[in-house]
Amino acid sequence: MPAVVAGADIVLDQFRVGDYGVAACETMAAGRVVLAHVSEQVRSEVERHAGFPLPIPETTLDTIEGVLRDIVTRRDHYRAVASRGPEFVRALHNGEFSRSVLMRHFLEA
Repeated sequence: MPAVVAGADIVLDQFRVGDYGVAACETMAAGRVVLAHVSEQVRSEVERHAGFPLPIPETTLDTIEGVLRDIVTRRDHYRAVASRGPEFVRALHNGEFSRSVLMRHFLEA
C-alpha cells in the first residue's frame, strides 16, 4: 500500500463515519493529500493531542467536487497541507502515543 498511495496525487478515504483510518494514515505518512469527512469532535481531539490540525481537508459527498476543483486552483495550499501528514502520523500513529494512552488509562493503577 505505501507504494500505491505514494504514487497518488489524491486519495479519497471515507465520507460517512466521521473518522479516519489506516488508509488515511498511510496517505498522510506518504505526504499525499487525503480527503475525508472527519467530525469536529474527532478533529478537536486529535488537534489537542498532536498540537496542530488534522491535515485532512474536510470533504463530504456534497462538497467533493468543490474540494477537488479547489485543489486544482490552490495546489500550493494543498501541498502544504499534505506536507504536514508525515509529522502528524509520527505524532499520533507511531505507537508511542497509543502506548502512553493505554498505560495512563488502563494499565497503571
